[in-house]
This record gives sequence, C-alpha cells and structure tokens, in this order.
Amino acid sequence: MEATSRYIKTAILFALIWVATYFWTSCGYRRPGGLDMAPTLPSDKFQWILPKETGLEHLGNSDVVFFDYQVVGVGAGSDRTAYVGRIMGMPGERVKMEKGEAFINGTKAEAGFVIGSVKTEESYEEFVVPRDTVWILMDNRKWGVRYDSRAHGPIGIGAILAKVKK
Repeated sequence: MEATSRYIKTAILFALIWVATYFWTSCGYRRPGGLDMAPTLPSDKFQWILPKETGLEHLGNSDVVFFDYQVVGVGAGSDRTAYVGRIMGMPGERVKMEKGEAFINGTKAEAGFVIGSVKTEESYEEFVVPRDTVWILMDNRKWGVRYDSRAHGPIGIGAILAKVKK
C-alpha cells in the first residue's frame, strides 16, 4: 500500500513538473517596446505570447506578432530589434493599400484595427507576398511607417518571434 502511494505521489509530481516545463517553454509575456500597435496594444502592458506558434501553419491574417528586425538609424545606442505588428498578407496573397485602407485579394482588410488619429492616406500598388514571408503593418500607421513592411518589404517567416495570444 505504501509503495503504491509513493508511486502515485511520484507520478503526480512528474506530471506537475511536465506541465510547468511545457508552459515555461510554450508561453510567455512580452511588452511592446514602442507605439507600434497603439492604441490597440498599450506599450506599458505585457502581452501573453506563444513563441512556438511562429510557423505559417499557426499564423493568419490579422494575427498580431512580435518580429525581429534590425532597423538602421533607430537612435544612437538603441538595442531594440523586436517590433510588434499585425499580419496583413500571407504568402501568395495579393496586397495593396489605397488611401490608408489595406486590401487583401481585393477585399478590404481593416476591421476597426486602425483608428483615424493613427491612420495615413498613403497608397501603393497591388503585389503578391512572396513565399516564406508575411506582410506586416502596425496599427499605428503614422508611427510604424519606418518599422513595418511598408519600409522594409515582406518580413521573412524566420523573423517572427512570437504570436500574441488573442
């Protein structure tokens, strides 16, 4: 009887350690470092992230992701390379912008993500998102013009650090 009790306790302890290890490596918190997604994601609040959900099979349009990108000329001594933005185009999709409105495959993509105070009136021609890349736009379009795909083109899937949990 005592041996059975010991095995049960050991099994429960093992299960708890496994669950803790799984969540330690699969989930996390991260704070947006700037005005990337303001006012959608406040820069002073931590976001629940899923670092293992970075492959194309886990991502879709309107998913918010942290991505790694070295931006030249971002303040002297700045070590910020992680930005947060919304996926607005997957590989093979046609993307364009008309007067600040994003279109994916000819359909208006915005669903209230961008409010008037952070919107721009820019336009660009339709193009196809290349394989193994995504088109990322920041909800704060005025601030993000230097940091998202409008400035740097499609972002490689390998640069996606984590998906923000909805």
